[in-house]
Amino acid sequence: MTMLTDNWERLGPQLPAPLTLGPLLKPARDLIAPHLPGGEWKKWDAPYFEPLARDLVNGWLARMERDPWQLDHQTQIPTTLAILESGRAVGMAAWGWEHFPSGWRRVELSIYDPRDWNRGLGTAVLQAWSDWLLALPDTHRLDLRTWSGNERMLRVADKCGFQEDGRLRGAYAWDGRHVDEVICSRIGDAQTAVS
Repeated sequence: MTMLTDNWERLGPQLPAPLTLGPLLKPARDLIAPHLPGGEWKKWDAPYFEPLARDLVNGWLARMERDPWQLDHQTQIPTTLAILESGRAVGMAAWGWEHFPSGWRRVELSIYDPRDWNRGLGTAVLQAWSDWLLALPDTHRLDLRTWSGNERMLRVADKCGFQEDGRLRGAYAWDGRHVDEVICSRIGDAQTAVS
């Protein structure tokens, strides 16, 4: 473990109670696993990609169980965290590098159960998660990518200060038509030049 993970409640992103971001522990795994292979959430989360096979999902969950913090090897910052509401897992927040030397990360957010949508959870989590990541000294830019049909995610991104950078028009074939990939970003205030 690291100083960050040992002091996560104090040093990690601060969310309004009862929301927290934390490692995917076994009870959370049991709550999230049924939602991963498909379901209503998948109609909005890149529906043009094939659903993950159950064995791939189980392998990913097993890795999460072995290493619940999923630390980035370059920064020792957790890359994938469970979104918990009063200890109940409702989704996942993640980030990955687009280009490490430039301080360019991409964020992801999924809330699985439709009963948890339209309650402000995604906005609260994305705001805290992106603010926290942008406050890190090695982050200059955060990207969030979605598709043109995911209007809820686009509204959440806008509320959290992400600006639309552009669209890859007709990027994905889905449901008998082509949809756009939408790229949004936030730029960190503190770091404007490469060190």
